[in-house]
Amino acid sequence: MEEKQQKSKSKFSGNKQSKIKITKEEELLEFLINKFPEKKRRDLKSLLTNKQIAINYHNISQYNYVLKPGDEIVISWNKSNIKDKTGGINIIYEDNFILVVEKNSKLLSVANDKEKKKAVFNLLIEKLREENPKNQLYVTHRLDKGVSGLMVFAKNKDVQTKLVNAWKNHEIKQKFDVIVEGRLERESGTIKSYLKENAARVMYSVDREEDGMIAITHFDRIRTSKNYSLLAVNLETKRKNQLRVHLMEMGYPVVGDKKYGAKSNALGRLGVHASTLSFTHPDSNAMLSYNSELPERFTSLFNK
Repeated sequence: MEEKQQKSKSKFSGNKQSKIKITKEEELLEFLINKFPEKKRRDLKSLLTNKQIAINYHNISQYNYVLKPGDEIVISWNKSNIKDKTGGINIIYEDNFILVVEKNSKLLSVANDKEKKKAVFNLLIEKLREENPKNQLYVTHRLDKGVSGLMVFAKNKDVQTKLVNAWKNHEIKQKFDVIVEGRLERESGTIKSYLKENAARVMYSVDREEDGMIAITHFDRIRTSKNYSLLAVNLETKRKNQLRVHLMEMGYPVVGDKKYGAKSNALGRLGVHASTLSFTHPDSNAMLSYNSELPERFTSLFNK
């Protein structure tokens, strides 16, 4: 049985595409080079970077992704992104061990008593079990509702344990793009405090170490305007609402964060986006790194 290539109007778009059925195990970039010898290597790599390739309707950007017999690959040739969305979730990478996704700002990470369905975990497990009722999914970390960007889930308990420990040991690197109210004059800095939660579930800093949990936030100023600043933020620790509390207490609350001092809501959402995620694959030990573009709403505040 030979690989079949055809131009198709898939469910992704009406653009010029190639659809190919895979018949042997092979790394993705190697397959592309062999299949399209007339194409330059850098052009084939750009297909992955620009999310123009989907495998079994999942976007793939890893050069060393291993194709399996029976996989179906769809290539969009005109720089039109192939979107793989599940109710506000964009699946970036998936294998037998992990699932990396982008979530939108409207979704919870995990359902709660008030919202039982519109959560990333619930939507993903429903999708996975449609493919195979035995599929499992496990949470490794969370993003607040109102925050968009990258998350990683585990597909078995052992992988979850490894990733949770990696978070605890600061072996997973995650950075945030954050828009705050006010023009920040400092180019960079570090905020350190002890965080405590009150009866209203609001976090705040306390003076004594024995009264709270250590929280450390690093930031770099990227852009400023008259009323706003765009920061790149790295959380050395991961405490509830840490980023939001620290920036508010510094005098620059996150845009749209009324809970922690914002006076306006220029974005119609929280001004926080989880933009980068880097970690060691829990099975292969390969270093994985993912980037998520700054939302257009964020840049609009600096184009006025």
